[in-house]
Amino acid sequence: MANLIHIDQRRTAVAKWLFFCCAMVFSMVILGGVTRLTGSGLSMVDWRPIMGIIPPIGIDQWQLTFEMYKQSPEFIVKNYNMDLEGFKGIFWLEYLHRVLGRLIGIVFFVPMLYFMIRGYIQKYEIPKYLLMLILGGMQGLLGWYMVQSGLVNNPAVSQYRLTAHLSSAFLIYGFMFWVALSLIYPDREKPSKWSKITFGLTMLIVLTIISGGFVAGLKAGKVFATNRGGALVRVEGLRGFIPGSHISTRKAKEELVADFLPLKFLEVDEERNRLVLSHRRALVERKMNRLEVGEVVVGAVRGIKPYGAFIDIGGVSGLLHISEISHEHIETPHSVLNVNDQMKVMIIDLDAERGRISLSTKALEPEPGDMLTDPQKVFDKAEEMAARYKQMLLEQAEEGEDPIAVMTI
Repeated sequence: MANLIHIDQRRTAVAKWLFFCCAMVFSMVILGGVTRLTGSGLSMVDWRPIMGIIPPIGIDQWQLTFEMYKQSPEFIVKNYNMDLEGFKGIFWLEYLHRVLGRLIGIVFFVPMLYFMIRGYIQKYEIPKYLLMLILGGMQGLLGWYMVQSGLVNNPAVSQYRLTAHLSSAFLIYGFMFWVALSLIYPDREKPSKWSKITFGLTMLIVLTIISGGFVAGLKAGKVFATNRGGALVRVEGLRGFIPGSHISTRKAKEELVADFLPLKFLEVDEERNRLVLSHRRALVERKMNRLEVGEVVVGAVRGIKPYGAFIDIGGVSGLLHISEISHEHIETPHSVLNVNDQMKVMIIDLDAERGRISLSTKALEPEPGDMLTDPQKVFDKAEEMAARYKQMLLEQAEEGEDPIAVMTI
């Protein structure tokens, strides 16, 4: 009898430890939400798992850290007026978020070793706890992978990586909570009716939260009318307007009525009661998270203007300027391209602030003028030429020249 009581005490101790770890994970999710809402998540542009726990000390280290942040897209596009004091305000929240993550790792790992050595955790149970440890480590890597998506071109993390990061936190929390409950109630064979209802409601809540992650940073508006200039929408209880140039869909405007469109704010003027939104920028931002400069993509010509052609690449339009079609002079894009032509193009610029994607086939020509005489040759060797082009940019950058300026030559 005494032995059974001793075993129960051990199981209870392990369960209390797991419940405490669950509380820390819950706090981590809350702090992560605050970090995102305050725009602090991209303030730390490097990841040092060990030494990263030490914050900047002294004005010189703070200035160095701030200079690193100044090279990020978020500072260049959004926070270009921020000073050092403003930077500290967003830095500390992200720093606390990362420190709490490391603390959770320590609070889990050290007691786990103790419980294993003392026999609180049986040998057949060890794989479950090792899996928790691995999931926790992967969560840290996934968090940095998410942050990285906001440090290249577009100053916003990928909603897909964000959702994966959040889902992973729910998985870890649920796994630890389930194991802790199984230690407290080891003999329960059949779940009660209320247990099933509670589980179902919990899953619905989790699903709702995760689905929200997929549209993080985007607004959805319902089109209720159209006119010659664009479309009228309602978004979050407000009435807004989408200019025709900012609607990116193959549907006729009249067919958009009652549709929900992802949107980004362009202009908010409370005095004039004016709200202007962009469908095109929302799509471009979503697409930009998966694109990079120097990448070769397949697209279709959707429109031709005197100054160039608009190429559809996976639902968003990029501009192939007339000067980027070939090294040889071209009088008009119509002489080379036709609407609905399928072609390969290389991305030479991603402008997140303006929602623009610039494309080139000139950079893919094996020989000057190949786009005019043998475009299929250009498309066949596109990846090879793109690799050469990126190597050239790296060499130019190493020599001190501006790679962005080189790309526009």
